[in-house]
Amino acid sequence: MKFLVIVDSLKEGLKISDMELLGFFEEQGLEVSAFAVGEEPENFEENKPFNLKHFFFHQDLSFYNPRAYGEILKTYLEKEKVDIVLSTATLKTKDYFPWLSAQLEAPFLSDIKKLEWEEGTIKVLKALYAGKLFGSFEIKTSEQCPAFFLVQANQFKGSWRKGGKASVFECSLPENPIRYEGFKEPKQQNQDLSEAKIIVSGGRGMMNGENFKILEELAEALGGLVGASRAVTDAGWQPYRRQVGQTGKTVSAELYIACGISGAIQHLAGMQSSRIIVVINKDPEAPFFKKCSYGIVGDLFEIMPRLTKAIRSQ
Repeated sequence: MKFLVIVDSLKEGLKISDMELLGFFEEQGLEVSAFAVGEEPENFEENKPFNLKHFFFHQDLSFYNPRAYGEILKTYLEKEKVDIVLSTATLKTKDYFPWLSAQLEAPFLSDIKKLEWEEGTIKVLKALYAGKLFGSFEIKTSEQCPAFFLVQANQFKGSWRKGGKASVFECSLPENPIRYEGFKEPKQQNQDLSEAKIIVSGGRGMMNGENFKILEELAEALGGLVGASRAVTDAGWQPYRRQVGQTGKTVSAELYIACGISGAIQHLAGMQSSRIIVVINKDPEAPFFKKCSYGIVGDLFEIMPRLTKAIRSQ
């Protein structure tokens, strides 16, 4: 069975979550290759992944264009025969993967948490209803078209090798009805929460937006990012891009610290696959304590500064 990983290429480098996905299948000893598409990354020649087979870079792809990505990959997959096409679930891939699979009349599933395969059959476990349920699916592979899957970031992780000899995929950039006019930078930059390995989230218990400073200090000490519950973003205390939950970002962090969050099902739907969950709440009956790895009952405004100080002293 042949696997193909689609790797998003950015100016600063190939997307780490996609490379970890490639590394995962390499470590399984499977027949896997990768195709990178996007901007030309810095230091690409020195850092070519071992199993990267082809790449297509163009300056016009510095701004995401769904039609361009879709047409390039459609052309590629009409020439390269594989059984399974995968990538990390991001805003980009969730946009053009469904279009691409529909064009090739191929099966498609997103938010994958587990994959099993044998000759002719793929078994999939995926999240349903924003993580409230998990569904098992079985897909029969076909020689005519591959199956398409988007996996949750940080779910399939492995170490990839360097030293590849990838070649340029000869293809012209498709004509596109979408014209790029310009880009307005937001006042605050923020890494994509869905790929963060460490997240410190705050809820209604933070009392106001100014108090999020203590979460930002802890996140900085840990090398992580700040998240928030829907109640917080609805109140305007934090921007929507920081919202975790059913109507926000779905994350799968190595460490998720929830501060002043009760643990409603809508929030759990967006972070319950995190590996280690720490809950800090003064209410011992908070539902979140039933879902966490470690729980601290107490005043977060006393605990958080002490925790930050202890981490910085290490």
